[in-house]
Amino acid sequence: MSEGELNYAKYKYSKGPDVLRTLAEHASELKVPQETVEKWKKFFPSISIVDYRIDNAPHPKERAQLARDISDFLQGRQVDFAADGEMEKALLDLRGLYEGLSQEKQEYFLRTLKMILDVTESVKQEKDVAQFTKLRMLEGQLISKIVLTFLPDEYVQSPEYRKLMQTCVHIGRAVNVLDSFVDSPEDYERGQTRIEPTPLHRAALLGAALSEGAKGLSGLRMSRELMRQGLYAGNRVLRDKKGFRGSMGKTE
Repeated sequence: MSEGELNYAKYKYSKGPDVLRTLAEHASELKVPQETVEKWKKFFPSISIVDYRIDNAPHPKERAQLARDISDFLQGRQVDFAADGEMEKALLDLRGLYEGLSQEKQEYFLRTLKMILDVTESVKQEKDVAQFTKLRMLEGQLISKIVLTFLPDEYVQSPEYRKLMQTCVHIGRAVNVLDSFVDSPEDYERGQTRIEPTPLHRAALLGAALSEGAKGLSGLRMSRELMRQGLYAGNRVLRDKKGFRGSMGKTE
């Protein structure tokens, strides 16, 4: 397994909690408790490791079995991930987050996670760029909704919650499609996508990302902090990708 690829996968998620906190506070005008931010700081790196492991499983049957094992592990069933220490730690962190939810939210979490894993498999098989883009947007939308389960009940009860959810959904769609735009040459080369990274295909991905991003930000008061964090996070990922790419050949 390439250490550089995994580090890059984790790095892309590293700014998620801070950007999400700023978005949530601008959309809802409610302060996000530090406890929630700490949960996001566990969730994002953990889900990046899970996503990476599934992406790199070579066969559909293997990926499907891994998805079932993940669901069983989160529910406390006996599944052994000891041979993969990083994956085991990621799943233990996710299980801790899952167990801290109410029963209703646990059911929603598992149902949505299964949908994400199903969509992820469809993304790998899709050959049409328009349908691929829709699937990537759906994947980002579902991840955004899972993240929102960690917010305290006062957010759900707030009149601004619907606006917050719509903002996060559009941003989640935009980020996911932008990720495909940035990574499509490497993903195609490694066989993780069937969408050839032609200029036309990449232009379609970038256009969809910009459109969704504009929808997500349209109702927000664009403070300097919001713009600073968004631009900083995007610029760092694009700028530092070259450095991670240079270590792709390294293995654990």
